[in-house]
Amino acid sequence: MKKIVVFRSKSPINNSHFLQRLSALEYQIISYPILEVKKTCYKKLNIKKKSTIFTTSFNSIHFLSELMQQRDIQLYTMGEASSILAKKLNFKNIIECNGDSANMVTVFLEKNKKSLTKKKGDIIYAGAKDISYDVPKRLEEYGFNVKRYILYETKKIEELSSDFIELVRNKEVKWIVLLSKKGAENFYSLSKKIFSNEEISKIKFVCFSKKISDVFKNKSYKTFFPLFPNVNSIIKIILNSEKNYGT
Repeated sequence: MKKIVVFRSKSPINNSHFLQRLSALEYQIISYPILEVKKTCYKKLNIKKKSTIFTTSFNSIHFLSELMQQRDIQLYTMGEASSILAKKLNFKNIIECNGDSANMVTVFLEKNKKSLTKKKGDIIYAGAKDISYDVPKRLEEYGFNVKRYILYETKKIEELSSDFIELVRNKEVKWIVLLSKKGAENFYSLSKKIFSNEEISKIKFVCFSKKISDVFKNKSYKTFFPLFPNVNSIIKIILNSEKNYGT
């Protein structure tokens, strides 16, 4: 059976939801780490009851739950898996946003039009050290006060799994899924040192966004990306490719 390999961050909590959704496809789904998550914040957070918290990752919600007791604060999440985790951790006031961080800001602004004219807001952005879209800066441009908590950082792994290398050598990998720009940059750097252009050309890469896809400068890396970054769009890309070009 051909395989889909998902490269993602190695962290204290695994996001199995994404892999479970991909399992509907007629492929064997395998996951390998491309980044490693390191917790950076250990002090309990003192957050006001009327605050609004922005999180843009699965790991953000996990670490946030360890650092605060409140569960009735308005919490913005990114994607279905994150909202499911937030519910499991007993957060009560969850606003799930699809798409990307820019869309999350749009959703917030639409819900808070009255606040925009008053130039008020007590907002917390809790997440990773490195962010691809500066949500705090964007909200501050609209007059909101934003406090940022860096809960974790990601480190690049130094080498690809030997099992994965063997799968590629044996032409068993049909698709590779890349979920972050930093992860894609690390994969691109490591894979160029190991695989020939011919070996890479046998694989299709589906990236979560155009920014991630743009990492791959070598034309041997055949990349695809969805207009809307979610698991349903990833599945559609794979299914449409099979329909139009075969496996």
